[in-house]
This record gives sequence, structure tokens and C-alpha cells, in this order.
Amino acid sequence: MTGRARGARTAILLVLGMATATAIAGWALAAQPRLRYGVHTLPADQRTLALAAEAGFDTVVELFSWRQIEPTRDQWHWQRPDEVVAGAAYHGLDLVVRLDQHPAWASAEPLTLNAPPDKLDDYVRFVERVAERYRGRVLGYVIWNEPNLAADWGGRRPNPEAYTQMLCRAYQAVKRADRPHRLSAPGWRRRTRTTPRPWTTAVTWTPCSGLTRPDASTRWVLTPMALPTRQTTHAEPTTG
Repeated sequence: MTGRARGARTAILLVLGMATATAIAGWALAAQPRLRYGVHTLPADQRTLALAAEAGFDTVVELFSWRQIEPTRDQWHWQRPDEVVAGAAYHGLDLVVRLDQHPAWASAEPLTLNAPPDKLDDYVRFVERVAERYRGRVLGYVIWNEPNLAADWGGRRPNPEAYTQMLCRAYQAVKRADRPHRLSAPGWRRRTRTTPRPWTTAVTWTPCSGLTRPDASTRWVLTPMALPTRQTTHAEPTTG
């Protein structure tokens, strides 16, 4: 092989090597989720959304209150959530919606508490209606708020198994209505002096019934919750 041929071969190998390295680096970057800067807006209006954008946030989390959207069974009030979705889009912000706060007709518990519904089907139907209406316009859905607090679980002792059932049913509802999507666990409150002694922070993964493994459109994100050590803890599915 002549010197010129050897030089050409070396140049080709270098180019191929660089292209391969670039592709691998690109795949590695694509595999890593983008770090987001989010803020919980209460309430999300034109002022707070503009401030969030000016402050450099790219994502806002906003409560879509069940009792405000469906104060009477099957009577839907969409004006405010419509305005929030449109406002977030106008300011270039991704929107994550938190879905909780039971209406009076869905639980016997007073509205001073945040109580899971007497019939889980009612909440699942609400989640699916929201996901259908805002398909493709919402980044993700947060299923309930701080279910490890009695105040957010109808004044009762929090129930990890019941919340897992709620989360899995909501996951399936959102998946039917808005795919691809992301489903997030709620925020949770760390142990305090008033938290019962058996409670601690732990994470495992309990798959939803009928789901042997996430499909190609699903991402499972582990979110810790303070749960009783004597009961099964779980991780939360985020899909998209």
C-alpha cells in the first residue's frame, strides 16, 4: 500500500470514528431526561405565569381542582383550566396539572379536607375527562396531593394500598386519553414530630395490576413517599 493510500485510509477511519463517537454521544444525551426548572403556581394567572417565564422557569405546576371543575356531578366548568392552559402556552411554559380536591357530591368528608372519593370510578372519570380535553397540551398529570397526610386523605390514616390503586387506575385513564403522556406521583410531606412513629421514608416498585412491564411509551420515575414500614411501599409511574 502506498503512502498516499495509507493516508487516505487513515483519514477515512478518523472520519468514521468521529461520526461514531458523535452518534454515541448524541444517543447518550438523548437518553438523559432534560433537567427542568419548575414552580408551583397558586393561582396560575397572567401575572404569575409572566413572572415564572421572566424568572427562567420552563415548567409550571397548577392545581386543577376537581370541586371547581365538576362541582355538580356531570356539570363541567372549564373556563379557568382553559385559561391556564392557554396562558401557559402563550408564555412558552410547559404545564403540569395537579388533580385533587374532591367535590361535595363525591365524598361525605367536609371540603375543609382533601378526601379521596367514596367511589374511585368518579375520580378516574374526572382524570380521563381532563386528559381528553387537554390532549397534547399538558406535559403531565399529578395524581392527588400529599396522600401521606391525614388532611389530604379525608382526615383518616393514610393508606398506601388505596393510593396505589388510585394511581394505577388514573395511569390507565390518562393512557387511554392522552398518549404519549407523563404521570407523576404527588408531592409528599417528610416525617415530622407529629408523624406517627411507624412511618419512615422508603421506596420500592409495585407495578399496577395487569401491567407486567412499562411499554415503550412509559417512563417510571421513582418518587419517595413517607409510608408505614409495615406496609408495602411503592414507586410512581411517569409516562411519556
